Amino acid sequence: MSIPSLGTGIETAHEYLRFNMGLVCILVFVFYEKEFWSNKLLTMIAGISPEAAPHFFLKEYEDFDDGKKILDEFLCNLR
Repeated sequence: MSIPSLGTGIETAHEYLRFNMGLVCILVFVFYEKEFWSNKLLTMIAGISPEAAPHFFLKEYEDFDDGKKILDEFLCNLR
């Protein structure tokens, strides 16, 4: 279970700003359970495009097995 937090927003903004300031990028992988929150994903997070932050990866999963598969694929692609 996950809970929205100010810290997550700050970390996401930090990665976004580093890239736009020409600093070394920080790899960020965010994944969330589909329809877990009634108000959906935060607009600040959902609005980050690959062009604006190429080191930011956002994925949605259906259930535990789907989340595990997505995470496994992401980690395998890092090699």
